[in-house]
Amino acid sequence: MPVYEYLCKDCSHQFEKLVRGYKESTLCPQCSSRKVSKLFSTFACRASESSHEASSHEASARASSASSGCRSCSGGNCASCH
Repeated sequence: MPVYEYLCKDCSHQFEKLVRGYKESTLCPQCSSRKVSKLFSTFACRASESSHEASSHEASARASSASSGCRSCSGGNCASCH
């Protein structure tokens, strides 16, 4: 279900609404006007810092195991690699 941004033409209130159906009517939550227009909006997506840090740690662990010549494991996660 998409979230749309709207602008009320009567009171200029800007708001978001989760739209469940194509023909669902939208009222301004501030003045209850039906004179609303859908705005163009963008979305943002970013990875959390913790997942970025984890993948950076895994990459450095693989690089260090590859350079150390460890043959006992392939993932660089055993105690002999470090």
